[in-house]
Amino acid sequence: MLTMPSRPVLRRLASVPAASVAAAAVATAAVGVVLSAPHATADVAPAYGAGSTATTYGGRALDLCTAPRLATLGAWRASAYRAVGIYTSGINRACKSQPNLGTAWVRGAARSGWHLAPIHVGRQAPCVSWTRYRISRTLATAASQGAAGAEEAVAAVRRLGMVSGTAIFADIENFSTADSGCKAAVLAYVDGWVDRLHVRGMLAGVYSNAISGIHALAVAYNDPRQSRPDAVWFARWNGLASVWGDPSFGDALWHGTQRMKQYRGDHWESWGGVSLRIDSNVASVITASVPYAQHVTARGGLNVRSGPGASYPRTSGLATGTTVDVVCQTSGSLALGSRVWDRLSTGRYVSDSGLDTRSTPGWTWPLPRCTTPFQVIASVLNTRAGPTTAAAAKGRLYGGQLAYAGCQTSGAAVGSSRVWDRLPDGTYVSDYYLRSRSRTTWSAPLPRC
Repeated sequence: MLTMPSRPVLRRLASVPAASVAAAAVATAAVGVVLSAPHATADVAPAYGAGSTATTYGGRALDLCTAPRLATLGAWRASAYRAVGIYTSGINRACKSQPNLGTAWVRGAARSGWHLAPIHVGRQAPCVSWTRYRISRTLATAASQGAAGAEEAVAAVRRLGMVSGTAIFADIENFSTADSGCKAAVLAYVDGWVDRLHVRGMLAGVYSNAISGIHALAVAYNDPRQSRPDAVWFARWNGLASVWGDPSFGDALWHGTQRMKQYRGDHWESWGGVSLRIDSNVASVITASVPYAQHVTARGGLNVRSGPGASYPRTSGLATGTTVDVVCQTSGSLALGSRVWDRLSTGRYVSDSGLDTRSTPGWTWPLPRCTTPFQVIASVLNTRAGPTTAAAAKGRLYGGQLAYAGCQTSGAAVGSSRVWDRLPDGTYVSDYYLRSRSRTTWSAPLPRC
């Protein structure tokens, strides 16, 4: 990452001897074995707000110290990059002024198809020397520092207009894992970071080097005392643009849209006639969720409802010409030729046919589909054709993987719950095996299927 004092440290890490990598691989060999046994994690479930959604991205990403101008992002559409890491907060953030970064920039970037990855450069490991702002070696204090960093990070992204369901990454630069007290302090900091972000309705990511911070988190992946991040962003400057196959942690960990890899460090690239000094990344990951301003075009106004369909109760109305913030789209009942319904930042729904979206009656690019992600707490969880264990198994999710629920319905009893979650591919999983807010009843803000 572009925390300037640590760039030489990261540069050295990019050329770690093969023997060190092999040793790290041996040290993590047991991690995959643990997955075969039931486990639980310490972290709390995310308390998503009413107008929340998750946004995911797969492809090339860049990060750079200062957020570029929107015109620069426009020029860089000539490249394969479609996501950008932005430094939003943190006491160790190198580029604090960020002259371009504001609500209008965030909305403009998202509207033009760019995904955003907010980065918080807070306190660093106690065994580094390049900053005086370090994590305490007292574990309780370290956890409280992680929580305080999360509060600062959430306030920053909310000021920029990002909504509940956004993933925020804590930048933890390289440190010595041979120092057991240092490593324990970092893990305690991550505990506080993950839990507080979840309390505030956000998803928790961690950026670090593959053989230090991410390796430490991988070893603790199934430790019931350790809160598990929702996503990892790992640095290994080997030029290989793939999030899979890293020798420091197995592919079964953070499986799915929970990984980003920084595969090339500080360098210059030019696209569309504009040069930037960047790090290069490849992603299959959760990113920021940003509202999109739309206008009511329906003659006579538009009904606002509690769910995505005309059968849901009307909660209010919107006059023609009113501007509303749409966070995502979902399927619902047919209305004026469209089954697409839009979730507003208030958590309420309107028929997409009554707004000036650009692709009525279909989906509107680049709005995401409405999903609410929860970590899987079973070692292996079958996805099924219907909301019952008697239905055919269609696929598998693994421990710690995010299950992206679109809606909930009643089904066969599993444990203390009859709630089943429908995933975007139309399959179902028992809510009992997800770290949702309640394992006995419905979880806000999910609508009924």
